[in-house]
Amino acid sequence: MTLMSSKCRNPEKCLKRMKILKKTFAIRKAFDYISAPRQTESV
Repeated sequence: MTLMSSKCRNPEKCLKRMKILKKTFAIRKAFDYISAPRQTESV
């Protein structure tokens, strides 16, 4: 985290980006969790 904060000149922008990344990661995880059982059912 220290590397990221020192690299960023605008901390607000970085925080927003981190939040978006976390959101997309959570959505991806949830999507994988939802799609996984369907795949096993169809096979």
